[in-house]
Amino acid sequence: MKVSSVHIKNFRLLENAAIALDDESTMIVGRNNSGKTSVVEIFRKLVKADTSPFSFDDISLNAHPRFEAALAAYDEWVIATEADDQGTADDRAAMARDLPAIELTLTITYDDADDLSALAPFIMDLDPARSDATVMFRTFVKDPFALFKGYRETNSKKSIDLFVYLRKHFSSSTGSLIEAIDAQDESNRKTLTDADLRRLLSIKFIYAQNLVDDMASDSGHGLSKGFEEFYRSNQSESDAAEKIAELLESAGHDLDDKYKELFKSIYTDLKVFGVGRMPGLPKLSVISELEAVKVLRGNAHLYYNDAGATKQLPEAHNGLGYSKLIFTILQFIGFYEELKRATPRPPIQLIFVEEPEAHLHPQMQYVFVKSIREFVSSKADWNAQTVITTHSSHMVAESGFDCIRYFDNSVSPMDVRDLSDFRTQQNATPEGKAALHFLEQYMVLNRCDMFFADKLILIEGTVERLLLPRMIDEVAAPLAHQYLSVIEVGGAYAHLFRGIVEFLNVQTLIITDIDSVDPADKRKAKCVAAGLLTSNQSLIKWLPAKSSINDLLVATPESKLNDRVAVAYQIPEVGKTDTGRSFEEAFILANASVLATTVEFANKSAFEKADGTRLDAAAIEADSYKRARAIDKKTDFAFDILQMSGWSVPGYIKEGLEWLNKTP
Repeated sequence: MKVSSVHIKNFRLLENAAIALDDESTMIVGRNNSGKTSVVEIFRKLVKADTSPFSFDDISLNAHPRFEAALAAYDEWVIATEADDQGTADDRAAMARDLPAIELTLTITYDDADDLSALAPFIMDLDPARSDATVMFRTFVKDPFALFKGYRETNSKKSIDLFVYLRKHFSSSTGSLIEAIDAQDESNRKTLTDADLRRLLSIKFIYAQNLVDDMASDSGHGLSKGFEEFYRSNQSESDAAEKIAELLESAGHDLDDKYKELFKSIYTDLKVFGVGRMPGLPKLSVISELEAVKVLRGNAHLYYNDAGATKQLPEAHNGLGYSKLIFTILQFIGFYEELKRATPRPPIQLIFVEEPEAHLHPQMQYVFVKSIREFVSSKADWNAQTVITTHSSHMVAESGFDCIRYFDNSVSPMDVRDLSDFRTQQNATPEGKAALHFLEQYMVLNRCDMFFADKLILIEGTVERLLLPRMIDEVAAPLAHQYLSVIEVGGAYAHLFRGIVEFLNVQTLIITDIDSVDPADKRKAKCVAAGLLTSNQSLIKWLPAKSSINDLLVATPESKLNDRVAVAYQIPEVGKTDTGRSFEEAFILANASVLATTVEFANKSAFEKADGTRLDAAAIEADSYKRARAIDKKTDFAFDILQMSGWSVPGYIKEGLEWLNKTP
């Protein structure tokens, strides 16, 4: 029995978000402010972990105009009926349907082997072929007529904006409902209780900000408190806990005798005042009450055995990474032990883990995802599904495509892209399968920060990567303040990213080389000229989908664009006719005079005559292809450029960066 999908409507950015849950773990990723945390928040409100009620600001912004439309409908009703009362039940119900409600819908799937006793109240059909149940949690305006009547009365006394009024009165005007719904007939529904839901589903949370510290002044003792809480939850089931209680009871008897001796003088003095002798004044005694939980509280501190040391170190001396990892694992263990003791035991458990990468170095992030999966799967009687929100490319790499849900806030309403669907699409063709295999290997070996970036730039190699920040500062400075993911893909592989780039719908610039070859001479590399072809697969198979150098040189800007993707390859510099074949040649054509006058740099021999004298700008430009091929240390050439002054960004890169900068 599993929660197979979650559907959230009208809650903050999640205006209409359908999220398929993996049977084991689901990884929620996306750019900042894309709604990832809102998924956790709505579940917190569902189980009252967040005791604050829904507010008007929880309603999706795009749904706000529906309140204005409902107010207009109310005003028309008042005018038409010449009444300002609460309207008929049908009137109120109709208006309530028109107003946006915050909805959280869970689809639960099961099979014949499952115990359905807890799920039975949620099953609304008798079809033996079906194995699904749907439960909806809904927060809605109970009586819109009363709400709008109150607004009009307040507004008549003192002008007040509708939304200001709603912010003040929304929580008191709403009600909540849990319903079981037949997915094939939504009119077939039944109201259920919180108790029904608790018998079916356990929901737990591990938050990004845990009370752990690595400061010597740490007074929180977050890990120690975690162990205290674990003891509190498991003392009734543990033989060791029983032994602790017996030891404390024995120690308590000894303490009673010591207390009598310690407080003897007080008892004697109290007799002077009649305590113990006068009627109504009872005799006093101090009796020890040693309870393990109370003893542990503030008195059981966690220590570490440092390797090779003879003394133990307090928890604050350990790094935050290990403390965070131990605390999180302890939470998982505690959830499992608590669920084992629950009566009745909910058959489904959802565990939300918010940004667990905080303080974990990359290797620990890999290990965390793998270890959590192994721990949950090792418990045969634990039907837990984890939902992890993360900004960690390392966790994404460990997870693989199938469990990733990408939140795309570049569209409205925000869209959830299920990468298991991407896998299905890619596997539909041989070319797609090959690209998918490449991407899976790439994810393991490289960063996957494309899932978190505002914009992507695909580049050929090291030279472009080293120079890109400087070129951005020169021609598109605002891009430096955006989250750019720069992916070095080489000339032969950029087109393999087409599927994932278009699926994620992220704004992307491809900076690549025109790579002219001669089809009549065994496709040897030649300087750019009419009649040649390109060997660049991205230009052939992606954008602008042309193979002829002639066609590439006359391609329109529109043909280099495809929705949110653009390509930039070499073009003639302003006022010139020659076109570079590579970045190095394009740079030479744009900066011949700078290269002719720069005194010292590693690749200066590429711009000298045989006798060692420097070529002038005209000679460098006229023989740009040969000069570029003479650069044998391309990385050094990039560092040479960084040390030069007064150089210009090649026209094709300038054009591409300006496009990327203009796009939202």
